[in-house]
Amino acid sequence: MYSKSIEKQIKQLKNHVIICGYGRYGKEVSAHFKNHGIDYLIIDHDPLTIENIKNDEEHILFIEGDATHDEALLAANIQEARALISALPDDAENVFTVLTARQMNPKINIISRAINPKSREKIKLAGADHVIMPDQIGGFYMATLVTKPDAVEFFSFITNKQMGDIGFEEIAYESAPSKCKDVSIKDLTIRQTTGANIIGYKDVNGVYHVNPKPDVTLTPGSSFIILGNQQQLDALRNYLKG
Repeated sequence: MYSKSIEKQIKQLKNHVIICGYGRYGKEVSAHFKNHGIDYLIIDHDPLTIENIKNDEEHILFIEGDATHDEALLAANIQEARALISALPDDAENVFTVLTARQMNPKINIISRAINPKSREKIKLAGADHVIMPDQIGGFYMATLVTKPDAVEFFSFITNKQMGDIGFEEIAYESAPSKCKDVSIKDLTIRQTTGANIIGYKDVNGVYHVNPKPDVTLTPGSSFIILGNQQQLDALRNYLKG
């Protein structure tokens, strides 16, 4: 189990992310969150994995337990979490984890890994908001490197923090400041004020639009996707606070 000190730190977490499974993908996810300053914790029941986490210099918060059980998710303070990522190596375990998490926190954002394409729909029905098939993404990536190598390399560049300072930000209507709600891209003047660019728009029906027109407005259920370098995104965050 974990120490009283770790238990206390976990109870103080709010708006954090729960990562279920600390295998290859769980480690990649946690490294990303660490680089972006996002609070997270790990749930895993493998003794060797837990021992490695304990010996990690990063002092990772963890729970030794089964993510498919209520007890582990309660200990992870799931009621206060913003998201849960189920990266377990077994599809059945991912189904049970997603189902349990959704029942315990109906509002939490749930992302799950799937290995078998036939499991994808089951995991969605269990309550996952997004289901990712890493092997499928890898195959698409390799195929696209043949036809559009520069485009793929550029995308890798802007999504890999170690390779550059380019990143993304999202403005969702529900979490946006009042000055951004029901306002068009033109009137938001984000590019003029911060240098960042609105490159995508998700409408109320969940449909994405690339390079939206200046008259597109941020309305309930919609969001803007913004691209910029670190300085521009910092300016954007300050703009949203002001």
